[in-house]
Amino acid sequence: MDNTTAVGTSKRIIKESEDGDSPDVKRTKIECTLSLYSPHPALADQGKHEVEVCVEGYEGSMSWNACLKNPGHANFILASEFSLTHLPAQYRDTDILKFIKLWVELTVKLSICATSQDRTVADPFYKYRGMPLIRSGTGKVTDVQIIEDDKFPCPCSQCISSKDPCTKWAAIWVMTALHVVFDDIEVEKTSAIFHYDNEDLTTKKNMTTLYGCRVVDSNRHGDWCKFECATHDLEFATQINNALTPLMGLAEMIQERYRDDVNINMAIIASHPHGCAKYVTVGEWREMETFENKKENLAWTTYTYSTGTCKGSSGAPVWILGPDRSNLYAYYSHVHSEGGDHTKGEPNKSGAGDVSKKWDWGEDA
Repeated sequence: MDNTTAVGTSKRIIKESEDGDSPDVKRTKIECTLSLYSPHPALADQGKHEVEVCVEGYEGSMSWNACLKNPGHANFILASEFSLTHLPAQYRDTDILKFIKLWVELTVKLSICATSQDRTVADPFYKYRGMPLIRSGTGKVTDVQIIEDDKFPCPCSQCISSKDPCTKWAAIWVMTALHVVFDDIEVEKTSAIFHYDNEDLTTKKNMTTLYGCRVVDSNRHGDWCKFECATHDLEFATQINNALTPLMGLAEMIQERYRDDVNINMAIIASHPHGCAKYVTVGEWREMETFENKKENLAWTTYTYSTGTCKGSSGAPVWILGPDRSNLYAYYSHVHSEGGDHTKGEPNKSGAGDVSKKWDWGEDA
């Protein structure tokens, strides 16, 4: 059977699978489809990173069902269903749940349709430079700015080519991993999908898609990238900002409440595994590493954790609850960077985050 036939068969099986099927029939259809599904070879070109690479003709659910790292995904909770009962008993705090709900609302699925020529041999997908390799990852909103200034017209693709660009628009900044979105070339071919919280068709009607415009900031060593999306929908931007505004204060209040608990070590991730709907996973952070950049007078931290991740989780926000970080700036929050080898029990790992000013180093440090 050639690939075209396999893809057509896959689509037909998915289309014919209805809610009225018995569990045995559904299982048979899934097994038949999986027998035709083969992961994209580019997945082998990213080391421990966890970007999902889309296979033409197959939905993300095929990769989900074929997943070897987390078969069945028992520890992945749909964002729309996450509740206090999903938290460890000692963390069943309504403020923690409120934080997670707001934080999850800011988490977005990223779809990238370009591979920059400037990726180096050390970067994932180097072999696919210049190719329209369709990939998916995760990001999170960090900033929302409403702009009303003739000097700063909207930079979206529609306005860039218009003689009358919009001068009242919103800039929404999204943070992800650098290996997910590498530079301006890739950003311009990146879409950020909001409110993809479950697979229900009714929910999908409420999703909003924004498109990348430019890189705002990035760091290769820390494996993070912050980029800008633009929208003319100020009502939507206000909605997102309403979720973002209370987040920092709530996080600081929770951090203070648990400051003296030496045993606290929770790590939570919100992501779009396999390019599917948004899920939340809960685990424990294991090790914290600090490294310094004296030229910039900064220090960063990275974490390893047991929290579940899959292909598509790269760039996802990681919320660490535990160590005293009162002197650190959450402006640069942690993003998921690497997946550990599940066959060896290796933990997953974040990129660099929690930037700290080290004024005591002095001018000659």
